[in-house]
Amino acid sequence: MLEFLFLERKWEDDRLAIAKHLEGFSDRRSPIWLCMFPEGTDFSEAKKIKCNEYAKEHGLPGSHHVLLPRTKGFVACLKALRNSIDAGTQIRHSWRSFLEETQARSISM
Repeated sequence: MLEFLFLERKWEDDRLAIAKHLEGFSDRRSPIWLCMFPEGTDFSEAKKIKCNEYAKEHGLPGSHHVLLPRTKGFVACLKALRNSIDAGTQIRHSWRSFLEETQARSISM
């Protein structure tokens, strides 16, 4: 069963929503998959610039292709599920836009 949790981007509201949503999983013995998008938003050039400014101010490495992950929600999820998960896996993936792929194919032909 798919259960989605949509957040408001207001930490006090989101913290409570995360805890309430995940408490239903704390007693389950069935395996669960928790898929998160820790960047918290869509990637854009303006957001990349803002993110890299934040990284520089806090002594963190900048990035060209992704935003820094937002960790509060991730940590809240781990705390809520600490007694019901055995392991976690981080998977990162990226894809090119359709236009870039089309251009890449036409160049290589």
